[in-house]
Amino acid sequence: KWIRSRGDNEINYVIVDKKTNESVGAITILDVNEADGIASVGRLLLDEQYLKQSKPYGLEALLLTYDFVFNKMNFRKMTGEILEANQAMVKLQKFLGMTQEGLLEKHVLINGNYENICIMSIFKDKFNDFYLKKVNFLLKGFK
Repeated sequence: KWIRSRGDNEINYVIVDKKTNESVGAITILDVNEADGIASVGRLLLDEQYLKQSKPYGLEALLLTYDFVFNKMNFRKMTGEILEANQAMVKLQKFLGMTQEGLLEKHVLINGNYENICIMSIFKDKFNDFYLKKVNFLLKGFK
């Protein structure tokens, strides 16, 4: 019901375990801007029980979603927002090839505190030439 209530400028997906067919999380393509060929990916949410398992749900979801934005929608740039406090994700995305374009200071209120948001981005050519190879290398470690 919540997904159906969202606007036309976002696409929401449920992340499903391929073996058990159970829902483990969600991911969203936001701010779809066809005229400029830009979209944002966000709301990568995994059920807490799956965060403690050694399964690459989030990594696979990012890979599939970014690939869809660049190679199916044929967009040229993708952005995302990551809490600065989530340094593990910021470092992972930089390692995979994303660039930090900016920092929104004290931008969101979480648990009574205003938190900073890192603005990350990647272009289609860098995704296809660099990001894909690194993600696929990391995913091999889970098989």
